[in-house]
Amino acid sequence: MISKSYNCYTRLYKRKLENEFGKDFVASLDVSECLYPLVYACLKHRRIPCMKRKVFVAKNIEESFLVNPKWKLLKKLIELGEDINNYISKKSRVWSDSDYLLYSCGVYHIHLRSSIKGGVGDDLIYAVVKNDSFFVIHYGNHHDIFKPGDLIRLCEKEWPGMHFSIQIDEQNSSVGLDDEFFKRNACDPRLGFNLFRPASFIDEATGEKKFISNHQNTAMINFESEGRKWSLPFKCVMAFDYEQELMYKSFDRLHYNFGVYPDSLELDRENRVYIFKVPTLNGYGDYKLIKLDAPRQLTISFPSDDAEINWQL
Repeated sequence: MISKSYNCYTRLYKRKLENEFGKDFVASLDVSECLYPLVYACLKHRRIPCMKRKVFVAKNIEESFLVNPKWKLLKKLIELGEDINNYISKKSRVWSDSDYLLYSCGVYHIHLRSSIKGGVGDDLIYAVVKNDSFFVIHYGNHHDIFKPGDLIRLCEKEWPGMHFSIQIDEQNSSVGLDDEFFKRNACDPRLGFNLFRPASFIDEATGEKKFISNHQNTAMINFESEGRKWSLPFKCVMAFDYEQELMYKSFDRLHYNFGVYPDSLELDRENRVYIFKVPTLNGYGDYKLIKLDAPRQLTISFPSDDAEINWQL
């Protein structure tokens, strides 16, 4: 029976982790190798993929930004498609840590100063990041992390209907407008950032109370493995559980057909295909390449039809 911790699937993601985060980082991970695909997804899900983007800045902060040299440098890096992940939170290097503002509202908070370990200082921009565009909605500090409603309100005022699915609170609920209430619940690990009506705000034009209809990125879920428990992004856990089971079934089918387990695994992203390298009976160095079409459902290795995820870009 093939090992759950050491097989071509876990080795593939060990290589990815080593190539992108370093061997020392992988050596420091205190988890079984069977979780390496999940670790990779959680780490990448908080990062900003390196892609050239057109930058848009909200009018109310645009003038102050024109004379900010730190912003000029960061803006240039964004437009060139350079790696700006040294500007985001240092905690993004902790695979099991979470960013509730990103997960609940789809909003990044990005420092204007960087370091090898991550962003530093209290000057932050708040932005919505797309594949080809970067929308700066606010310039502030860490306190604004706990004011999601204000951030959504500012974004809707500048770019109405472009980034968020907004609902009107016709019941006039008392939940959501209290920033301290949001902060207390967002920081309670028991709740996993699963907030009721996150990011409520008053529409300045209509006076209506509105809120985002659901978590813009992902909810959180408790994940248990080998006697340990973490609160992790639902999307990552769902993708990992589905693909891990798919891999074990594929290993068993290949073993049944060829008498051996696959030696390595590669991914053909363009054609959505897993490529297994299976040893033959001819001896060392002789292999069959067995291709398996990826499912349409979300996995660690391939996006689904309706879910293009950070770690897969």
